[in-house]
Amino acid sequence: MPDKLDSKWQQVLDILTQKAADSGTIVKVKESKSNSDRIKLCYDDPFVREHLKSWVHEIVERKRFCKNKEISNQYRTKGNKAYAGANPGSALDLYTKALFYAHKDSEDVYLSYGNRSAVLLFLGKHKECIEDANKALEWSEKDLTRQ
Repeated sequence: MPDKLDSKWQQVLDILTQKAADSGTIVKVKESKSNSDRIKLCYDDPFVREHLKSWVHEIVERKRFCKNKEISNQYRTKGNKAYAGANPGSALDLYTKALFYAHKDSEDVYLSYGNRSAVLLFLGKHKECIEDANKALEWSEKDLTRQ
């Protein structure tokens, strides 16, 4: 699994978070009413924009973040273990990674959304839980129409 690249992404996030905290951008992001406003704030910050562009360029060069069923399943399995071990924060992160690697409209996507929905419910994040549950149900509906 690409744990080395994951840790590098975490370093990028740490740098951006610290810079945003120092510049006051993080407060503006928290106060924003919509995701599009948050994205615009980040994109309008030259430091953030350049770091994200650099990261995307590196990923494209490495071609490492391709959809991969095996990696998606590994992350989901680790997420299941984390959730069973009463570590919901880790489970949430692992299910999100499983989603990232899952092929679009595959069963893996919807299983990961279902798992993540359970964690979000446990964490009391009801709105996000419902959003993920609805995405998980989309696959069930598509699967029924295929039969």
